[in-house]
Amino acid sequence: TRIDRPIDIVIDRQLNLLYIGAIGASNEHGGHVQVFSLDKLHAPTRQMPLERKLAIRHKHMAHPAGLELYGDELLVLEQKSRSLLRFDARSGRFLGVALAHLPDDPEQLLVVDDEC
Repeated sequence: TRIDRPIDIVIDRQLNLLYIGAIGASNEHGGHVQVFSLDKLHAPTRQMPLERKLAIRHKHMAHPAGLELYGDELLVLEQKSRSLLRFDARSGRFLGVALAHLPDDPEQLLVVDDEC
């Protein structure tokens, strides 16, 4: 599977999945997040390509500039709409907009536990 113009990655260590956010070959086609299994990466051959499990697309996701896993959710920092989008990390189902109208073009995302 070809990944054009990747922007960010995040790994789900429990499920052994790799999430890659990209804007694609052209901004007109919209952004997406592709999800790959890392199971074969630990095999003795360590060869690619990885097995794609899921492709997450949404009409509001044009430039996924930051990815983070939080519980069962995939949070996507969307640069064009200046918002934080929520998706079910396993199915890719859109759950809603967590934050909207951010004051600047967001770049990266970091979720910190309350205990820090």
